[in-house]
Order: sequence, then C-alpha cells, then structure tokens
Amino acid sequence: MSSRLLKWELRHLRADLAPWLLAALLAALTLFAVANGASHAHARRALQAEAQANTVALAREARAFAARLDAGEAEVAAFRDPRNPAGFGRFYLAGYAAKPPLSAGMLTVGQDDLYPSLFKVTYRSREQSLAGVGYDNPQHQLLGRFDAAFVVVYILPLLLLALTYNLLSGERERGTLSLLLLQRSSITGVMVARGAVAGGYVLGVFLLFASAAFAWAGGFSAGGGGRFALWAVLTVAYGVFWVALALAANARGGSSAANAVALAGAWLLFTLVVPATINVVAKTLGPAPSHLEFVGAQRDAESDARNRQSELLAAYFEDHPELASPDARSAGAPDPALVADAGYREQERLLAPVRARHAERIARQQKLVDALRFLSPALLVQAAFNDLGGSGPERHRLFVAQADAYHDTLRGYIQPLVLAKKTFTDFDGAPAFAFEDEPAGAAARRTLVPLVALFAASALIALGACRGLRSSQAGHPGAQREGPEHASAAAVSRRDRDPIRNYRNEKGHAG
Repeated sequence: MSSRLLKWELRHLRADLAPWLLAALLAALTLFAVANGASHAHARRALQAEAQANTVALAREARAFAARLDAGEAEVAAFRDPRNPAGFGRFYLAGYAAKPPLSAGMLTVGQDDLYPSLFKVTYRSREQSLAGVGYDNPQHQLLGRFDAAFVVVYILPLLLLALTYNLLSGERERGTLSLLLLQRSSITGVMVARGAVAGGYVLGVFLLFASAAFAWAGGFSAGGGGRFALWAVLTVAYGVFWVALALAANARGGSSAANAVALAGAWLLFTLVVPATINVVAKTLGPAPSHLEFVGAQRDAESDARNRQSELLAAYFEDHPELASPDARSAGAPDPALVADAGYREQERLLAPVRARHAERIARQQKLVDALRFLSPALLVQAAFNDLGGSGPERHRLFVAQADAYHDTLRGYIQPLVLAKKTFTDFDGAPAFAFEDEPAGAAARRTLVPLVALFAASALIALGACRGLRSSQAGHPGAQREGPEHASAAAVSRRDRDPIRNYRNEKGHAG
C-alpha cells in the first residue's frame, strides 16, 4: 500500500465538503445520543435514591405512630398497628431491591426500559411483593430510546457506505483509475487504501465525540473506562464489517449506482429483515409464556389459599408445634395475621411450578435467539452492547434471583415475630438489599465471541473481494498492470515519477 496514495486520499477528504458535513452530522447525533443515555441513567439513579429514602421515611412514620399509640393519643385496628409485626410487615415494611445502572449504560439503554431495575419487596407473597417500580412510558418502550448504540447499529453503517460505495467504480467512471495505478500500488492496494482512509475517518470522528461525551457525563470517573474500551473495539469491528462489504461490492466491477443499491440492500437485510425474521422464528419455535395464563394461575392460587387458610394454618402448627400458642390451638377463630401468612405461603407453593415453567420457556426462547443472532451483525453487536451496558439478560437474571432471595430474607425476618405474636419495636432493623454484581471480567469474556465473529467475517469478505477483483479486471483498460513496472516509460519519466502532476501539466499545456 503506497504512503503517497494514503496522503492523496487524506488530502481528497479534506478538500471535499461532504466529509465535513458528515462529521458535523455524526458529531451532533453522537452527542445527543450519549446525553440521552446519561439522562436515562440519571433518572434511574434518582428513582432508586427516592425508593431508599421512602424506606427510611416509612420506618420513621411507624416509630412515630407507635409512640402516639403508646401514649394513648391515637387508635388503630390491630392489623394496621405498627407494633404488631404483621401490621408493620404489611403497611410499613418496604424494602427495595435495586439494580444500579452501570456507567457504560449511558451508551446503551438497551432493554433497561423493559426490564425493571427496582422492585418494591414487602412481606406479602412473591407475586404481590416483587412489584416493579418506575416503568417507562409505553410509547417509549415501543419505539426504544435513541442512544449511542442506535447510532452505531443503524446510522454508522449508512455513513460508512456513503463514503465507500464507489471506491473503485467512481475512479473507473471518472477515468482516473489508471493514474492511481501508477502510484506504485496495485488495484487491490488502491481499493484497500481508500477503504481504510474512509472507514478510519468515520469511525475516528464517532469515537472521538463519543469518548468526549462519555467523559463529560462522568463515565470514566465512575470506573467505566474498561467497558468503554470494549464498546469502542466492538464498534470498530462492526465498522470494519461494513467497509469489507463495500470492498466486496466494488470488487464486482459494477457501476457506482449498482454498488449503492447492493449495499443499501445489505443494510436493510442485516439491520431490519434478518432481525425481524429471527424474532418471528423465535416466537414460533420457542413462544414466550402467556402473561394472561400466569395471571389466571395466580388468581386461582389466591382463591384456593383463601378458602383453605384455616386448614393450612392448622397443618403448619402440626409441623411446627413449638410456634403454636395456646390461642392458636384453641377452637376459637385463628389470628387473621397468622391466617394471612399461611395463605401467602400456600400461594407461593402453588405458583412455584408455574413460575418454573414460564422461566424455562423464556430461557428456551433466549437460547434460540442467542444461536440465531450470528446471522445478523446488527443483532450480534446490539446484544453485546446491552451486555456491556448492564442491561442484558444475564445481569437481569442475576438481579431477579437476588431479589427473590431478599424477599425470602424479609419473610424470614418478620414471619417468626408474627407467629410468636411479639410486640414489634425494631423499626430500623429490617435487612437491606445489596446487589452483588457479576465479576468484572464476565461481560468482557462474553464480548470476545461477537468480536471474533465480526473480525473473522470481515476478513473472509475482504479476502474474497481481493480475489474476486482480479477476475473483474479483464475488460478494464490498463487494469492488468498492477505495478509500476508495467507502466510505459513515456508515462513515467526517470526525473519525475509523479503521474498526477504530469497529468496536470499535460492538461495545462493542452489548454
């Protein structure tokens, strides 16, 4: 590859107005996308901070109300009395399980607006307790958010193809390809050099402004440098794939218009058609569980538990006689708090197989999507971006499992007090949730798979383009002369080996 050719291409980019306009457009889109993602992450953090403040406020309210009840300044029903463990657990205990957003999440909102990142965990049954907090506007969920990942997946390929669709065809049509071949380079070198300069220009502009916006939003100071580096490498790999496709289109020897149509079709195929087809195939072969079916099963479980509460309480005390008080063994009406607690346990027992069946079907569908995502580089990169941004399915499954465990912890904290009928005074002693994130290298190891796949596909396409280029040169005048040794002595003098300048001089003399 001739260094003179590279310098010439850089000078050509600087002199043309289109690359400057493209850079301005890309800069505006990138800054807006990162700012939009940072706003979403800030809103998530603010919501989680508000939830934690609500937990403290409820405990303070319970303590103040209990003091008024002790002083005889107020009256309340027993089931709402904060001094009653069941009353505190039902109306004042609100632990929140939060999945903190990662700093790299401002680059990729991904599925964070679909997966709840905050659960309000209470003493009630799991389905009544693990309620998602802070769902987004349904219109936003339908359309998705404009983030930096959207710019990379959908817009960046169009900009790359706009500068590379006519790498060789444009020179052929202008009649300047023979002159470029005199620059001590082969026709393959001309194509690769022009593609490298154009691709490097677009990717460089994007990463420059993306890193500046990420630093401005505090991403690097929050420890997101490693994930940003992986995100940038993944972006480069994705860009190289599209440049390789442009090389393949130019190697066919068609016109610029034909190349543009073919590359636009490739963009539609890989970014829209294939992902939509994979979605349909996944829904057909591995359909997601019906939410209405789960709601119906939940209602049946609640009804069954409500009808058998006394029976369930008696059976529980038979298994745990040490927890049965004389009042509980009497023939009188059982304590409503104990009856409700028995109903919660029965609901969870009845719904456990339903939850397991739904989780298994969702996992099967996700496994199918993971296998088919290699058919579309856009889908492959988007999934990797979601993983790096902390909004992928792996991190969400980890969060849900820890939220389930936290619900069991809260139940284990209140339930013995309810059964023992002790006066509750430990308003600030409820266990708090602390999310244990996955190891730092887990997402990086998962990112290696799409990286290798993208670079391997790009290398195969580029090699195929270089080989196919030789077979498309037969009808091109002078195209078989791939080195300066084939140039005529009249075209290249010993005193001056710059054919471009000679060409200009000849034109000047002719004028």
